[in-house]
Amino acid sequence: MSITYTIIDNIDELHTIKNEWQALHLLSDTPSIYNSYEFVSNSLFFLNYEHSTPFILLIYKDSILKGIFFMERNTETHSKVKLNLIESTAQQEIDKPYPVIHSEYYDETWSAFFDYLPQAGKWDLFRIYELDENKKEHILSQLKSKNKIIRINPDKSGPTIDLNQSWQAYLMKHKKMRKKINRLTNNQSHSITFKTFDNDLAALEIYKEIESNSWKKGKIGISRSSNTYRFYQGMCESLSDSTTLSMKIGILYIDDTPISAEIAYTCNKNVYFCHGCYNDDYATYSPGMISTAYFIQSFMEKDYHTGDFLCGYADYLKAWSDNTITTKQIDIYNNTLNVKIFFLIRGLRKLLTYVYPRFSHG
Repeated sequence: MSITYTIIDNIDELHTIKNEWQALHLLSDTPSIYNSYEFVSNSLFFLNYEHSTPFILLIYKDSILKGIFFMERNTETHSKVKLNLIESTAQQEIDKPYPVIHSEYYDETWSAFFDYLPQAGKWDLFRIYELDENKKEHILSQLKSKNKIIRINPDKSGPTIDLNQSWQAYLMKHKKMRKKINRLTNNQSHSITFKTFDNDLAALEIYKEIESNSWKKGKIGISRSSNTYRFYQGMCESLSDSTTLSMKIGILYIDDTPISAEIAYTCNKNVYFCHGCYNDDYATYSPGMISTAYFIQSFMEKDYHTGDFLCGYADYLKAWSDNTITTKQIDIYNNTLNVKIFFLIRGLRKLLTYVYPRFSHG
């Protein structure tokens, strides 16, 4: 068995591994939109990484690609000690940034990755974000012999919805949603329609226009900056060529006027609900809840399995969900001088916190 590594640190060279990446993505243990070639490449091209240095690690076994780790070098200061950090890249607009690993070589590829880390140059801390509880033990088992300090902390949780159920059965479980829909649809003075679009730049432009008339304008969302919007345009264009990935846009119209919209990605049979907005002028109609409900319905009426409302962003949707994904953050510390100083300072601070009150009160 021969394990070899290749580094790509020039994003202009990403296209050279596009076909390999897409092929491995189809065979990976956890395929998602967020570890697809389309997502990572558009993120690196259009979003701002001026304070970090992205790089891609490719792991081959007998010359066949088995793992892709998309990462970046950064710094983080703790207890006034600057630590050199390696973490997932494409952090903006992302959720659960898992590496792409062949499903039959999961443990073996993580082991090869940890064997590579000593060659990764100057680093003090390697961080894994939003790791599903079910995958934690697999990774920890590969770290047992690596002589690293490991810290595990709770990370974000995210609600999910079972899309493999009938819309009517789902609606009957959610009285508030049902009431809002009925109030609007029973209003005979208005015509209500909801339309969905696949990888449609014109629909994306409508979404942007609605967002510009919402509380999100200039704060969050797809158009908070020109680069962010260009990223979404790039995603829309890239996904139009894919047979397993797509961008879905849902728009709610009242009297032919678009008043609310949703964006989701799909990967195989999974849906990733990532954005929603409504025109504040129509807030009295509860357009956000209604368009989200219709959007969910559109997936239930097709052959989709799970809807993911993403980690940390949609707690208000937990009432509509069927399950909650809990995740962990794993910090792996290298045996460096910076790390020793960091833990020494932190230990002294804890000691002083314990000792000082006793001396100050006699």
